[in-house]
Amino acid sequence: MKVLELRFGDSKLLINQLIQQIRDLPDLNVDFSKIVKFATELNNAVSSLAKFSNNGGCLYRDDVVENVIGKFSRSEYDNFIRYSAQQSKSIPALVKMSKFVLKEAELNVEAGVLKQSTDSNRKRVREDERPKVKVALTTTGKSEQEVPHKIRKLAIKCVHCKSENHELENCDDFKTKNSNQRWRIAKNLRICFLCLRGGHIQGNCRANLCIHCGRKHHAVLHFEVNKNVLFLADNSDLRTIEPSCSLTDNVQAINVSDDL
Repeated sequence: MKVLELRFGDSKLLINQLIQQIRDLPDLNVDFSKIVKFATELNNAVSSLAKFSNNGGCLYRDDVVENVIGKFSRSEYDNFIRYSAQQSKSIPALVKMSKFVLKEAELNVEAGVLKQSTDSNRKRVREDERPKVKVALTTTGKSEQEVPHKIRKLAIKCVHCKSENHELENCDDFKTKNSNQRWRIAKNLRICFLCLRGGHIQGNCRANLCIHCGRKHHAVLHFEVNKNVLFLADNSDLRTIEPSCSLTDNVQAINVSDDL
């Protein structure tokens, strides 16, 4: 206390500083893991106010009490109401709050809840960064209640044949098509030509380039270049067109835009 008196001098200045410290406490309804910091700082500030304020008058200030209550989560507020009902009515509200959060902090540290909460937050962030995969519960004819812990397996649905457990590049029907037909199917499905999946445009896709030619399309969409095929790189429809007068005999022009 002598240190505080030396630092702030006038008791009124000290009281205002202590009240400001209470107002600056973190919100528990935003980050409950800060309850230890909250409890220790509130307890120190309330103890100092009790010593420096006249007859503890500052401990009954409605604005300070409401400010602290506003930092509680709904569940913590309900817990405090039950705790307060068990305490003497002569005890100031701020003192009750200080003792309550100190008790809550001690209980959570002893139970390991704060560490578990922090670890869970890190785990949740890591899981949110992973690609999302749809899963389905596999059963053997029994109801879901009878097999609540059945192992889940991937349920990948082909966008072309609608069958499960394989993707478009592994679709038997798709692989029977020639290159021009595969391009047309991919375009009609409105999927990315690079990874053969929907939900994004090709320009934002980070999938590997074609292993055969290094261009921006999947390997299953690759065209084998031969003397009878001419590639036109533009954004028109994918189709075989009749040769123009400027093309040599027996040469087809096949539109295979890589930029879509």
